[in-house]
Amino acid sequence: MSKVLSFKKPEKEVNFKEFGRNVAEGNLEEAVKVLRDILKCDLEQAEKITANFKSKFDESPYVIMQTMQIRTLLEAGRNNDALATIQEVFGVSGAESMQLLHAMNEALQKS
Repeated sequence: MSKVLSFKKPEKEVNFKEFGRNVAEGNLEEAVKVLRDILKCDLEQAEKITANFKSKFDESPYVIMQTMQIRTLLEAGRNNDALATIQEVFGVSGAESMQLLHAMNEALQKS
């Protein structure tokens, strides 16, 4: 094991927790970038989904708990329920909701 110090800047976390934190703190530009990197989508799509989520968050911070519930649903294999929650929380449908479901399943597999 090397004893050489590394001055490499640590990689920034790119996950839904970081996305939610940025939205809650009002740092929407950063939230958009995080979501873009998670979904590997274009900036316009990430902006739209972030704006939908922010709108839901402004209505009720409970949306954060709903988002956390998605993980529980996925772990239980309840993909249809997770998809319905994704559609409600992120204000998406069709391919976008499937894209979010896929990204969340991938994140779950990595954790």
